[in-house]
Amino acid sequence: MKLAAVSVVRNECDIVELFIRVNRRVVDRFFVVDNGSSDKTLDVLRALRVEGFPITIWACSLLQYYQGYITTHAMRQAFAEFAFDWCFLLDADEFLTAPRIEVEGALRAVAPDTLAGMKWRTWIPTSNDYAAHDNPLFSIFRPRRSELRQLIKLAVPGSLATSAILSKGNHSVAVGPSYAEVLKIPLDHAPVRSPEQLLTKVMINLRKTELKSKRGKHESYHLDQMASAVRRWGFRIESAEFLELAERYGLLPGDPISEVDLDVPGLGLASDRICYHGFHDVNLLERLDVFIGSLVGELKCCDADRFSALSHQEGVNEASIHFSATL
Repeated sequence: MKLAAVSVVRNECDIVELFIRVNRRVVDRFFVVDNGSSDKTLDVLRALRVEGFPITIWACSLLQYYQGYITTHAMRQAFAEFAFDWCFLLDADEFLTAPRIEVEGALRAVAPDTLAGMKWRTWIPTSNDYAAHDNPLFSIFRPRRSELRQLIKLAVPGSLATSAILSKGNHSVAVGPSYAEVLKIPLDHAPVRSPEQLLTKVMINLRKTELKSKRGKHESYHLDQMASAVRRWGFRIESAEFLELAERYGLLPGDPISEVDLDVPGLGLASDRICYHGFHDVNLLERLDVFIGSLVGELKCCDADRFSALSHQEGVNEASIHFSATL
């Protein structure tokens, strides 16, 4: 069975090395679309490729609210190059930690021409010193005992790779089967890692979401809540506030906080270590500057019709997406 992973990344220097090292135990080949990273994400990916990891890297400069179309195009190109049996649609903070034999067994049990889904298992940092550890996922992360608000992430069989059109977030498809068979293997998720990373995730990603004129009622609701808290705290996140936001990630106001299971080992293996030190520092001001610059650049090159498409998402489809090869 040939297993691929398609990922769209942007400024994931703190996690992308562990993403590749952990998921390589299941994934045969990675196809990564860099969506305009300004940090060391590409440097880490290139170093890993030199090390021998099977990584294809593409570049796409479109703003990230076209995620569904970008991921769909990447999946099609991945299938053309690799003819996978299954493709996992993974963010850089998502990890397949079940043994490969279990993953293959679960996928073989899925009916033909059917999507598969994996439920998130959220892992929470127990301290705010992520960068101080060589193996932070194993050292300081522990899972929630239960998931109150559960989402699934899709895996797409090769038989649907050229027909399905993915929706934003890769939780469902815009075109294709509406049903996904949920696998018994979890998808481990580490969305909050450090105060600097959290500030970036909240303040910049929220602005990207606000660019959408047709934003869903509950789309990225967790970003609104965290942004309100960050503003209330004067854009400073101390240790206690950081751990509070990590525990409440993805929950609605009034939802009970699930206990963190401190009795289980950390995420992945103790040997899952960061080797490329100096590449994973998160610089919020640099990322904000690049985001504003990319937004200004998009607007300056737009004619009236193009601006309408950016503002209202009219006339944008997979044919609008183009990748360039990276060296």
